[in-house]
Amino acid sequence: MVSASKIREVIKSYLSGALDIQKFAECFESLYSEINLAGDPEALALGDRVQAFLGRVSAGYASERDLLAWLIPLSCEPISVNVFIGIPTFPASVNHLVEEKEFPAAKASGTSPVVGFWSGSCLPA
Repeated sequence: MVSASKIREVIKSYLSGALDIQKFAECFESLYSEINLAGDPEALALGDRVQAFLGRVSAGYASERDLLAWLIPLSCEPISVNVFIGIPTFPASVNHLVEEKEFPAAKASGTSPVVGFWSGSCLPA
């Protein structure tokens, strides 16, 4: 069974200069023919992308330099990210109480009430 890591090994060999473009195409084609018979979904997707890039180069729509630029991101293992989102609970002393009170100067000016924040440990009397 052909895995994505085997394809990445061939890509890395080409990027390091161990294989020229002709040898790379030969090695890749032998793997690609096996992918359709027995390959995991990741290998199939990776193989299809490399095949498309090689097709563009062989058709003359792209250069070997373009191929190198396209293959660099494909040579690395994909990053998997585990994300945990939790809602922290706080003790009562951290929670805030909103209480509307008139600011003494607000009576004369006619402005809106003020909102105050107090810690649970020192609530106003």
